[in-house]
Amino acid sequence: MEFLKQWTQCVCLTLIGAAGLSFLSPHGKMKGFYNTVIALFVFISFLLPFKDFNPSRLSCL
Repeated sequence: MEFLKQWTQCVCLTLIGAAGLSFLSPHGKMKGFYNTVIALFVFISFLLPFKDFNPSRLSCL
């Protein structure tokens, strides 16, 4: 259960940071590039914690 709690906190902080960065991104031609980089960062932050995931450590199983 601790894994899920930490993962949720990480995702929430990442989304808040991504929203802040998207507000600070420049307007114009580079906006699409910045939005793509931010989206990639968010996607990686969703998947990165699962590289060390071990289902046998879950207390509910």
